Amino acid sequence: MTADFGGGPACAPTTPIQHLEIFSRRWTTERGLRVGDSLDRVRALYPELRRFPDLFGPGPAWRYDLALVLEPSHVGGPSNVIDRLSAEIRQRRVRLLRVSPYGAGD
Repeated sequence: MTADFGGGPACAPTTPIQHLEIFSRRWTTERGLRVGDSLDRVRALYPELRRFPDLFGPGPAWRYDLALVLEPSHVGGPSNVIDRLSAEIRQRRVRLLRVSPYGAGD
């Protein structure tokens, strides 16, 4: 998904990627996490993980998301961080990995 919050065309070749959603087991994080891995493996590889409700407040869209890699940001919302890597967990398994190379306003 791309986005241009400056009002330009979202599909222009120069528009930065807002985030990537990875559903395939073929892709691995630097620490070896893959889609389909268990919640226990997520916690072992990313002990510093944070639950989205703990960062941004309760909300159904964030109920199953874990922020794995965070970066300080002046545009990252009330917690002043941007999640660069997150995982959606369903039935104690990684359903998808989300990579955010840019935050809104970066």
